[in-house]
Amino acid sequence: MGAVQRDHESIIGGVAVLGLSALLYSQVMPGQFDGVALARNPMTVPRFLLALFALGGAYLLVRGLVSRAGTTWPAVAWRKVLAIAVLAAAYFWAFDPIGFIPATLVLLPLAFLSLGYRNPLVIAAVTLITAPLLWYVFAEGFSIRPPGFGMDDLLRALGGM
Repeated sequence: MGAVQRDHESIIGGVAVLGLSALLYSQVMPGQFDGVALARNPMTVPRFLLALFALGGAYLLVRGLVSRAGTTWPAVAWRKVLAIAVLAAAYFWAFDPIGFIPATLVLLPLAFLSLGYRNPLVIAAVTLITAPLLWYVFAEGFSIRPPGFGMDDLLRALGGM
């Protein structure tokens, strides 16, 4: 067995992700939506996603602490990480002014491009399928209507309802 060698990038990344998870989780603590009449708890999905996010951070932290000497991990693509973080911040900021579907239609292609994927047909197909599908899952599956123009508005406009 080799000596333990610290992977400082993983430790820093793991601590950052865990800290961000804790900060975001503090914003969805129980009791913040008492008395709100909803079919389902609107915080279930964010809490689940934050738990997955925290597991990823814990994995990075543990990986950094217990790496064996001679173990090589892929280098962190910090520019891509920063690009996705900036895009995610802009995406969440855009929810209220332009709505979920338009923000998603803009974010997904930009995310693909910033990660280096360039096939325009695949980018368009994934974007045009994912945005309405996500809206539908949240609106119908979780009874959470994403902000802005939604699929029900589009169907009403197309059907003249």
